[in-house]
Amino acid sequence: MKKILILFFYFLFIFNSQGQKFNGYVVTNENDTINCKFFVGTNFIDKKIFYPSSVKRKVKILNNKGEKITYKPFELVSFCINETDRGSYKFVSVQADNYSDFFHVVVEGKITLLCTYIQNMDTSEIPREYYYKNNELYETDWFDQRNQFGLLIKDNKELYEKWMDSNNFFKLRQIPEVIKLYNESLVTKNN
Repeated sequence: MKKILILFFYFLFIFNSQGQKFNGYVVTNENDTINCKFFVGTNFIDKKIFYPSSVKRKVKILNNKGEKITYKPFELVSFCINETDRGSYKFVSVQADNYSDFFHVVVEGKITLLCTYIQNMDTSEIPREYYYKNNELYETDWFDQRNQFGLLIKDNKELYEKWMDSNNFFKLRQIPEVIKLYNESLVTKNN
């Protein structure tokens, strides 16, 4: 009985959390930008808390003509959802994934840090990180993350050596900062 009540409230929560409309835009495969409102999953209590897992495989919009449209990853280059509790979220679809998911762009550059999210029963979300470089999508194994990520930045010898020296420099949780440094070093090198 207890499990049935928990499931009832969970599904009640999920169904009630789909109504928030956020402003933003989509970019179609024809490079048309369409301003729109997004129908996305939000927190039951605070409608500004957006759940990125709600747009992993499709996104529903309301365009300026009042038409409701559902897009799948193979139909869009990207989209951006604005005015959430954490600001704007940009999502992209990538050929390396056969356009099956939308990925949240965390850091953008020569190496782009992308995430998908899985929603837990407690409504928290677990990020799954991917690295996009040279039109390839990489996912690292937690047990060998330092070495696998190191291969992506090996062409920057100084940063690579600091990354591999885990005792004195970067920790695993600092991957976004390392990606930013890597991308900035390329801009500096080209100027």
